[in-house]
Amino acid sequence: MHVVQYAGAVFMAAAPSKDSAHLLSRLGGMTPSAAHLDRLPRAIQAVVDKDRLEIEETIRQADILPAASSVALIMVSLDGVMTPMKDAPRIPGLKKDDVGPKGHKEAACATVSLFDQNGDRLHTIRFGRMPESKKPTLQQQLKDELQHVLTRYPLAKVQAVADGAEENWRILSEIALGLGIEMEKTLDYYHAMEYVAEAFKLATGKDTQAETKYWGEVLRTEPNGVESLIAAIESRVNLAKGETQEKIQKKLNYIVNHKDMMPYAQLLAAKKPIGSGIQEAACKTLVSQRMKNSGMTWSQAGGQAIITLRGFYQSERWDNAWKVLRYEFRGDYQTDPNPSRLKAIKKAA
Repeated sequence: MHVVQYAGAVFMAAAPSKDSAHLLSRLGGMTPSAAHLDRLPRAIQAVVDKDRLEIEETIRQADILPAASSVALIMVSLDGVMTPMKDAPRIPGLKKDDVGPKGHKEAACATVSLFDQNGDRLHTIRFGRMPESKKPTLQQQLKDELQHVLTRYPLAKVQAVADGAEENWRILSEIALGLGIEMEKTLDYYHAMEYVAEAFKLATGKDTQAETKYWGEVLRTEPNGVESLIAAIESRVNLAKGETQEKIQKKLNYIVNHKDMMPYAQLLAAKKPIGSGIQEAACKTLVSQRMKNSGMTWSQAGGQAIITLRGFYQSERWDNAWKVLRYEFRGDYQTDPNPSRLKAIKKAA
C-alpha cells in the first residue's frame, strides 16, 4: 500500500485525525487532510469485515511466537470498558451509581497471554470489539485465538482470570466447552479484595486498611486462606444487626460463591497469575487512551476501526496484518514497481 496510507493508518491508530495530519505534514511529503485520515481506518475495517474470519486466521498463522518448549501456561481474560458513543442515550441526571455514565456503552476487550514455567509473561495478543449485545463476535475471536495458540502449545495449561461479571464467565465457560479443554478459573485477586474491604468496613463503620491488608496477605500466603477469611466475615455477620448485617452477608455470599476460584496461595506457589492486570491494561491502551479524550464520541464502525488497528499493533501483528490488507488493496494502491517489496501474505486456504 502507498506510504501515505500506511503512515496514515499508523498515526490514526495512535492519535486523532487533526493531530495525525499535522504530524504527517511535519514528516514532509505527506499532506493528507484530516477528513481523508478519518475515512482511512473505516476503509481498512471494511476490508477486514468483508472476510474477517479468513483474514484474522491468515494473520494468526503468520505470528512469530515463543518456542513450544518455553510456554507452560496460556492465560485468557476479558472485560468491558465504557466508551462514549454517538448514539448512546443521554439521560439528564444520570448518577455515578447508575448503569453507566451518560452517553456511554460498554465495549469489550480480551487478551491471550503466554507464560513460561517461572511465571514470566512471554507474549500477549490483544483485541477488542465495540458494544455488542452478548458479545458474540468477541467470543468467537477469543475462541479462535485460544485454539490457535493451543495448536502451538498443546501441553500448556489454560487459566482464565477475570472479575466476577457473570457475562465474562459465561463466555469463558462456553469457549472451554466448545474447545473441549480444561480451563482453571480464577477470580481476579484485586476484585475479590474489594469485597473483603467492603465487608470489614461495613462491620466496623470505618476504614479498615490494616485489617484488609492482613486478610489480603492471608489469602496470598495461606493454603486455607479463603476458609479463614470466610470464618472471619461470618463472625462479623453474627455481631451485626439489621441492614448492616444484611449488607455484610451479601459480601460474604459473594466470597463463598467464588471460593473455588480463589486459591491464591496455591496459584502463587505454582507461579501462576492471580490478577487480571494484563486485561485491565488492554482495556486502557486499546480503548481508553485513544477513544476517551475530551469531547470524543464514536460510531460503531469508526470505533471498531481504531480498536482493530490498535489491536494489531499491540499484538505485534502490525506488519503481517498490513501485508494482508495491502494484498486486498493492491489494485488501488500498489505503486512500487519492485514486486518483491510488495509481496503479500497469501490468504489462508
